[in-house]
Amino acid sequence: MVVMPDTENGYFDDILSSGLSAYAGVKSSTATSIPDSISHLVREERMSTLRAWRIHLEISVRELSSSSGISVPAIELLDRGELSLCLWMAIRIAAALQVVSVQSILATECLVSCRTYNDKE
Repeated sequence: MVVMPDTENGYFDDILSSGLSAYAGVKSSTATSIPDSISHLVREERMSTLRAWRIHLEISVRELSSSSGISVPAIELLDRGELSLCLWMAIRIAAALQVVSVQSILATECLVSCRTYNDKE
């Protein structure tokens, strides 16, 4: 499991790889854990945050849409990485999944952002 500790200023330091040096501004008083399988799917398999969590939790697009109140087309765009995950969607998705914290979803999105940033260099 990858742990992204919260620093005093409320930023998660991305310690996963020396090539990933960006920070995500997320306030929390506890460390945020990202399961190794999700880290692998995002970093190595190039998946979106949502698709990695869906695969990890074995939930379909339609099931997630129904439980989150986010439309199927929007979920599909997020799933393909064609739409960035915003805070209100992360909150709805975390509530729908019930086993995932908003901080874990946002920390995973940080991995996607860092990967995308590094791809541009």
